[in-house]
Amino acid sequence: MKFEEIQLPPNYIASLYKDTLVVIEQPNRNLNNSLKENAPVQQSASLKSKNVEDTTSNSTLNYLGNNEKQIAILVHDETAPIIREEWLQFISNILLACKLNVGDAAVINIQNQLITYEQLHQNLNTKYCIVFSDELQKLNLPFIVPAYQIKEFNDCTYLPAEPLENYLVADVTKSNQAKRNLWNALKLMFHIN
Repeated sequence: MKFEEIQLPPNYIASLYKDTLVVIEQPNRNLNNSLKENAPVQQSASLKSKNVEDTTSNSTLNYLGNNEKQIAILVHDETAPIIREEWLQFISNILLACKLNVGDAAVINIQNQLITYEQLHQNLNTKYCIVFSDELQKLNLPFIVPAYQIKEFNDCTYLPAEPLENYLVADVTKSNQAKRNLWNALKLMFHIN
């Protein structure tokens, strides 16, 4: 099935845009004079890119999702601001198998921003962190573990995994082995039978 052929239920689509603000380009001429015409408009959208200010370093974490279950999913994507569609579909399927969804997580592209484990903990209160990259050391963790080895540290469970492109390759044998390893690690991480 192609990504374009997927049909979402209407209530799920409505939940995606429940907090969306529509800005009309024409100013309303009947506005109260005390309102400034160029006042900044705050905009937030469920399951859209969000910014979280880090009060210690004034840096911003950009992520996709609602982080409802404090799950950080770190990807390294050079082609998209957050994540390309086929990778997002793969992550959505993984989360669905774990009885979760993208709204439960925060998908963060570490290609575009430097992130430490302290920022994840302070800004997102991360309980689980899945790293789809060979660059676990960029988080400034005091340890390095091989792919699919779960490690608990600082009230967070870390799961380093292979880069996402390894799960979506044409070589079915390699792709299936990577998916099998990931699924076995996720079952341990989320206590799935």
